[in-house]
Amino acid sequence: CLGALGTWLEAAPSKVKVRLVLSGGICRPFIVPPVPGVKTALELQRIATAMAPKQTGLSGACSVWVDRGDSSQARVAAAMQVAHQEELLQMVNAVRAKRHVVFSMRPWWSDLLRAALRRNRATAVVAAQDCDSLTVLVGQGDSFELATTLTPVIDRATADAALARMTLSVDTGEGQMLVGRLMLERAQQGEGAPSDVALGPL
Repeated sequence: CLGALGTWLEAAPSKVKVRLVLSGGICRPFIVPPVPGVKTALELQRIATAMAPKQTGLSGACSVWVDRGDSSQARVAAAMQVAHQEELLQMVNAVRAKRHVVFSMRPWWSDLLRAALRRNRATAVVAAQDCDSLTVLVGQGDSFELATTLTPVIDRATADAALARMTLSVDTGEGQMLVGRLMLERAQQGEGAPSDVALGPL
C-alpha cells in the first residue's frame, strides 16, 4: 500500500491535499468510559492513550483521538500505532518537490458512522467491513456501548458470522442497523452508491 501511495504521489500534480482513509486494522475504535474526577480533555486523552494497546490489541506506542462529548458518558476513541502514522506522513513528505499536504487522516468506519447518524439518529448498530477488518459500533445517538474491530477479516461470510454473534443481544428495530462494505474490485460507481461517505463509489 505504501508503495502504491508513493507512486501515486509522484505522478500527482503539485500541492495536492491528501485525504488518507485508513482501514479498521490500522485504526481501531474502543470505548473510553466516564472517569470520575477527570476535568479536562487533556486528562481524558492521557487516560485513553494508556488504555489503547489493551483495548485495541495494537502493540507499541499509539496515537489516540477521543470523540468530543459529555464527560459523564462513554466516548468512542480511535487508535493507531505511532509507527504506522509516521510511515504515512513520511511517505507524503518524501515527495518534497510536490509539496503535498495531508488534509485528513481517519478510518473509513468513522466516516460511515458519521454518515449513518446524519441520516438516522436512531441507528443502533453500524458495521464497517473494509479490506482487512470488520468494525462494529453499537449505541444510540452519541452514547456507545461497544466499539471494536476484528482483524483480519477479508471475506463476507466471516464478517456476517462475527456480526451476528456480536449483535445477538442487541435489540434493533427496522432500519436501525447499517452495514457498509468496501468492494475494492468494483470498477465503477454502481447505482445508489453513497456520495456522502468516503470511497462511496466502492
